[in-house]
Amino acid sequence: MPGVRAVSDQLTVYSELGNVSSLQGGEPRTGERFEFLQETWSPAARVLAGGAGAALMLAATQARGGLGALLGASGGALLARAATNRELASLLGLGGRGISVQKTIHVAAPAERVYDFWTDYQNFPRFMRNVREVQPVAENRSRWVVAGPAGVPVQWTAEVTHVVPGELIEWRSVSDSAVRHHGAVRFEPLADGGTRVSVQLSYLPPAGGFGHAVATLFGADPKSEMDTDLLRMKTMIETGHAPHDAAQPGALPRES
Repeated sequence: MPGVRAVSDQLTVYSELGNVSSLQGGEPRTGERFEFLQETWSPAARVLAGGAGAALMLAATQARGGLGALLGASGGALLARAATNRELASLLGLGGRGISVQKTIHVAAPAERVYDFWTDYQNFPRFMRNVREVQPVAENRSRWVVAGPAGVPVQWTAEVTHVVPGELIEWRSVSDSAVRHHGAVRFEPLADGGTRVSVQLSYLPPAGGFGHAVATLFGADPKSEMDTDLLRMKTMIETGHAPHDAAQPGALPRES
């Protein structure tokens, strides 16, 4: 849909009904919680909290000692909370939900060809701008080196956990990785001979949402990076040439 940059899924999934009264026909919750006690803030609340955070950080530059540190930390917390619209536990990396991104794109190529492209690790640095290197290290595992905030290299090991040939690839980072994440990419054949590629990614950056907010300031926001990366992937598959702004540009051999 033109103009849609991202969709955030705020639905809560329950594995059982026993502890949820509203799913048992119980009395619904009445009234609304105070705005700043809700998990998701309204735009007006975010603007107000962001302004208060900025004011506290400005005051911290004038204060000294412990008071300055307290004002700075409080202001930073409010700014990050307003910028990410996430609870403080998640911002501190204490929540397990992480940050989720979901994107879908149409590629004018058969699903088999697009699937084969994704299973070749060497293709990723050719269309993902921040990916510097991907090397297989074991069966179903690969080592990734990417440019993090301000160009600082970040590494992790990814493991493919489930594959349906031609249809689905699921992966996750191993436990000792710097960035914990998991995701899936699906390939759906279309009647016009093309493929609908759907990518889902959930990740927990270092320092939780604070790390995400800092990364965004340096232009390393996956929600926007994925848009341009997928467009490069589409161009590369359809034209046979890697985009000029990819990490490692190069030609992709055309099919005969």
